[in-house]
Amino acid sequence: MTERELKILFIGSVVPDTAEFRTPAFSRAGNLAQQGLLDGMADAGAQLKLLSFQPVPAFPRSRQLTVLGRWLGGRHQQRTLPFLNLPYLKQISLAGGILFAGMAAIRQQRPDYLMSYNVNSFVSGPLGVLSKAFHIPYIPVVYDVDVPGSTVPDRLYQRWEYAWARRVLPRLRGAVVGTALIGHNLMPGRPRVIVEGGLNWSQQQYAPGTPTQDPTFDIVFAGALERYNGIDVMLEALQHLPSDVRLHIAGQGALKSAVEAAAVNDPRVIYHGLLDMAGLRTLYAQGDLLINHRSDLRLDSRYVFPSKLIEYLASGLPVLSTRFRSLPDDYLPFMGVIADESSQALAQAVRDVMAEPHTAWNRAARGREFVIAHKAWAIQGRRILDFLEMV
Repeated sequence: MTERELKILFIGSVVPDTAEFRTPAFSRAGNLAQQGLLDGMADAGAQLKLLSFQPVPAFPRSRQLTVLGRWLGGRHQQRTLPFLNLPYLKQISLAGGILFAGMAAIRQQRPDYLMSYNVNSFVSGPLGVLSKAFHIPYIPVVYDVDVPGSTVPDRLYQRWEYAWARRVLPRLRGAVVGTALIGHNLMPGRPRVIVEGGLNWSQQQYAPGTPTQDPTFDIVFAGALERYNGIDVMLEALQHLPSDVRLHIAGQGALKSAVEAAAVNDPRVIYHGLLDMAGLRTLYAQGDLLINHRSDLRLDSRYVFPSKLIEYLASGLPVLSTRFRSLPDDYLPFMGVIADESSQALAQAVRDVMAEPHTAWNRAARGREFVIAHKAWAIQGRRILDFLEMV
């Protein structure tokens, strides 16, 4: 490892987490991951320049026919790219924008590395061209490889992207991957470092959880309201639990209306909408237990890690989780593992926590220490830079 300042040109979809940018295509988890990656590498000494594109549903799901680019500046000299917001033309215009904006950025200040968030064809294609033309290593961060029919619909475009990823990944010089199985299955023998997520500064400031004095037992879920997160399983499990148990849900997604209906029909279900970081901190402070019900039966979980789990552990609250395939073993001592994906198994796991709260809270305290010591983005950023200098 050298002490020189590494210069990185990064292409991603990170945007300010403000009302202006929170479209239906906005993913807070993905946005936080990218912001954490960038800040972590900068904290470790890298100089970054960021080209990003705003997540917006394509027309006609969005009324925008075009999305304008602009200079946002900030710590990472961020510029957003313009594009036509029509199906297929969107990807073509973004590929062209990345190619020409990337070329201009390289000529202005030559980076040591090209990086991107994931390897979508319209991103990794032009970056591959720039890498060869200017002899600059391209090392992407691969956090999501969508499997048609599982994580995304089984359609022509999604099949194309999956085939593209399977073709590109084994040819990379190296990659930062979100799960061990991305490296093992999709780029065997190629250099990679596993960084499944991290904690930003505000997430590290969560006050350590303590048992609430409220007469109710409050379960909290925060994340995407999708079947693969077991939203319906949680609602059903509530029917098998004592009347003093409450289920708090925060987030947005396809099952939002189902959650809203449940909240109307059952006073034990409380829906909080989409919360910002301050709102999440307040919600966690009211909780007795956090649920991560990532499904292996409803989702091919090999190539995606729910980074929310790291945030859960940082709260210092007891955590229950399914044992999905991309879950590293080093997380297991710090959470209760649900026996299977049924509502009965979830209800039993909750009852176990209620029966032995001292054990659950001790495990939670050790989990908080673990993620702060090993998963802070400043630490992860240093690991990434060390990896870049080795490949």
